[in-house]
Amino acid sequence: MTNHSYLLVLLVIFSFTYSCTSDKINDAIVFYWEQTKCSDPWGTTDNDSQSDTKSAIISFLSENGVEDVNKISFENTSPEGTVTCDACNCLNGILILIEIEMAQAAKMEALGFIRR
Repeated sequence: MTNHSYLLVLLVIFSFTYSCTSDKINDAIVFYWEQTKCSDPWGTTDNDSQSDTKSAIISFLSENGVEDVNKISFENTSPEGTVTCDACNCLNGILILIEIEMAQAAKMEALGFIRR
């Protein structure tokens, strides 16, 4: 084969490979929830581990029609010892960040999550 034939074969292979890749564009959006001492709707408290809280949040979201959570993370917004309220509905200084696909945004807002 000549050099042109090799180039043509490579071009055909590349075009087939490219056409088989996912056309899904990641339209992810991040929502947050200000964690409370013990009144979050998924039933965990600020004494539960982050792993337990993540599992509870995923179950809660799934039960409410929000599927395919991309990522859940926790961000401490208060320096240690600055949260002095101990009532169940008091904020504990932790933001729970939840990344989901844009198509799920209306459901998240209906559940009380806030866009970041």
